[in-house]
Amino acid sequence: MLLNNFLLYLFSPLPTYKRLLRDDPSLLSPSMSEITKTPPNPTPEILQKNTLLVQKYFSSSPISFPLSPNPANPYESHRYDFTFTPSRSVKILTSCKPHGITVTHAVTASTALSILKLTGQDSSVFSTTLPISLRDTLPHPYNFAEHAALFCITSPLPVMPVTPSTSLISLSKMVKKEYDDWKNDKNNIRYHEPQLKLFEQAIEAGLAPSNSAGKATVVVSSLGIVEKYLTVSDTNDNEGEGGEGRVKDFWMGNSKIIVFLYTFAGKVRLAACYNRRFHEDDAVKEFIRVVAETLYEGLGIDDDTL
Repeated sequence: MLLNNFLLYLFSPLPTYKRLLRDDPSLLSPSMSEITKTPPNPTPEILQKNTLLVQKYFSSSPISFPLSPNPANPYESHRYDFTFTPSRSVKILTSCKPHGITVTHAVTASTALSILKLTGQDSSVFSTTLPISLRDTLPHPYNFAEHAALFCITSPLPVMPVTPSTSLISLSKMVKKEYDDWKNDKNNIRYHEPQLKLFEQAIEAGLAPSNSAGKATVVVSSLGIVEKYLTVSDTNDNEGEGGEGRVKDFWMGNSKIIVFLYTFAGKVRLAACYNRRFHEDDAVKEFIRVVAETLYEGLGIDDDTL
């Protein structure tokens, strides 16, 4: 949203009027609590559920992506992009639909199964944060792109068992259930603040999630279809002439390891953003290759060219 507004201003003529500072607050949305009419204080039941969620997360020993023992370029952030062709992107989408899952569910499950393959473990649990957007559940006008209404919010902190025999479809459905259960919970917004406090208290007490020492869990964050929000793009104007669009492609970056999943110009993209202090380039490339391969195998797509 911020990027789109920035590009709109960048590509527009200079305004002939002077915007006053006092006009800007009128453009801001109310808080999420106000929009959803969420009571400010959590109930004892919410506090208890939060405590159980955090305890389960801290005590789990999930599959994780190994860290590099001798990084060549400490502190340097990097990104590795993997783009499916339009035909492959369509195959992935159409293969997910009959199972009632989305590409986000399938890619999240594929990352878990890929880590299990690469680490050679016989069994473990898949535990990671699940970024969730509430935009489609918000009342008008906050469910439209004009309002940057809290894209990623509190995680359900799932802990799901996984073995080499776990199918991608079954794990995808577990991931979907975690998303749906949290999204359909009328108290979901009220979990956020007490959950953060529990994490803060645990860290102050010297505790740490079992997946934080010497390894990293991969998070999959779905940005959806970029053109829905990046209105200045024009993917049909490939030569840069005859159209209003100025954005010909789109990339993401992040200082921690995270896999961004998004669609632009009809192609599904995976962007693995990581820090070279912890992860070597070849290891990340191999990981994403296995994610794509596992995705195809799990969805029953026959493609020998991956």
